[in-house]
Amino acid sequence: MRKENTAQQTGEEIINSVKVLLNNGGPKETEYLQLDTDILTLDGLLHSGELGENFLTEVKSLFSSMLL
Repeated sequence: MRKENTAQQTGEEIINSVKVLLNNGGPKETEYLQLDTDILTLDGLLHSGELGENFLTEVKSLFSSMLL
């Protein structure tokens, strides 16, 4: 259970970080490396099953807004 809580906390921190980037008009070029790292971390957590389907829905929604 502790591992799941850690994954959930990490996922939430990444989501909050991405929201800040978007709210500030980014990501800016200087933020690309951190964003890339965050995306890879989320990908790993999602593929390992450490984050649930509801989290995946939130991630898809967040990143689709970046691509529009």
